[in-house]
Order: sequence, then C-alpha cells, then structure tokens
Amino acid sequence: GFLIYQLIFFIDFGYRANTALVSYDEDPTRRRFLCSDNESGVWFKRAVLLTCVVLYACCFAGWVLMYHYFDRDCAFNPLAVTITMLFTFLNTGISISKIAPHGALLTSALVSTYCTWLAYSAMNAIPFTDCNPLASENTPSTVGINIGIATASVAYIAFVSGNRETRTAATRGSAPDQIKVDIPGEGGPQADSYWNYHLVMLLLSFYLAMLLSNWAQRQDSDDQRHDAGLASAWVQLGTSWLCSLLYLWTLIAPALCPNRDFGV
Repeated sequence: GFLIYQLIFFIDFGYRANTALVSYDEDPTRRRFLCSDNESGVWFKRAVLLTCVVLYACCFAGWVLMYHYFDRDCAFNPLAVTITMLFTFLNTGISISKIAPHGALLTSALVSTYCTWLAYSAMNAIPFTDCNPLASENTPSTVGINIGIATASVAYIAFVSGNRETRTAATRGSAPDQIKVDIPGEGGPQADSYWNYHLVMLLLSFYLAMLLSNWAQRQDSDDQRHDAGLASAWVQLGTSWLCSLLYLWTLIAPALCPNRDFGV
C-alpha cells in the first residue's frame, strides 16, 4: 500500500519540479540564477537539461554494469534489466512526442533512474551466488537507502498536504493554522479529519517492518545477507514495473480519455 503512495508522489514530484524550474525562466521577476541575472531566461532550462543528461548517463552506466557483473544465464537478471530499459525508452519517447504535450524530460529521467535503482536492488537481493555475485559479500545494504527514500517520500507527502490545506484555508477566508470543515446540519465548524495522514503513517509502519524483517523471510544460513531473499527481489522488481506503468498512464491518459479533465 505505501509503495503505491510513494510511487504516485514520486511521479508527482517529478512533474512539479520540472514545472517549477521552467517557470523561473519564464517569469522575469524570478529569473535570477545564483550570481547571474539570467537575462536570457534559459539558465534553469539548461540546468534541467544537464540534470537529465547526468541521470540518463547514470541509467546507461547502471545497465552496462548490471549486464556485465550479474550472470545472464539466470533469467531474473536479464529480465530485470531489459524490461527496465524498454520502459525507459518507451516512456522517454512518449514524453517528448505529440502524444503527451504535457510530458517532461526531467520527470522521465527521474523515473528511469529510480526504476534502474529498483532493478539493481532486486538483482542484489537474489540470495544465490550463481546469480548474484554479491550474495555472500558484505556490501552496503540497500535497506538503508530504501528507508531513506521512504522517509523523503513521507516528508514530501507532508509538504504537499500542508500546502493543500493552506490553500484550502485561504479560500475559506481563515488563517492557515485554522483548518475547519463546515458540516451541514451541525451548529458550527468541526475539527478536520486527518485520516489520510494516519493512513500513510500506518502503511509506512507496515512497509518499514517488512523491510527490516526482509519481508518475513528467514535466513537459510549465517552467511546470507539480511536483505537478500526472493520475496524482496520480486517486490522491488514489481515496484519498478509498477512505477513505469503508472508514469506511462500519466503520459497517455489525456490522449486516451480526451473528454476528461486531467489538469494538464
């Protein structure tokens, strides 16, 4: 449950970041870039393009290294890398085509890099040494990085939710810290419900528990890494595919359903 929340807000962050950076160049009052006046109005677009080049270079390097170091005779390894590559090419191509005029190269680069990381994490979680050369080595655990990503996701969810509540309070004419809901038939405003926040925290606690317990899989030997297991591998690979599919849907949904307002 939390992984779906995380993926949705990760894609949303990519879109928001691209829109915010491009708007700096288009707004003359906000064009200043570091010590430059940015009179040409292209500095932030150049920064976005440079970021995309770096991210795609990291993806390409990751694919090459995974193909080289992980045994291709194990079906799981080439399956993970190849499908990640295909999704990257597909989503990037659609994002810069007329099919998705709202598409953004920065969002595609972020999603592709994250999916490449998930593919590596999945392959690194395979507990068999003949498929995973790192299975018996004391390498830095991917669990800590995944927990860091989850923490950043929760912080971003809180930030977006706080901004939404602030705008809602402003439209109602009340102060940002006075969030109220008018319920018909009641004598006055009632306290707002924070069920969404508590649901995210509940799902996060489940997710962290599964990460720390290696998805409830028991170690077969003392030499096996704590974060290695087939369940962990398939969950991370499935998350990578789901992230690519969700992003693909955000690209093609306006074209498939032209009568619906997607806010793009």
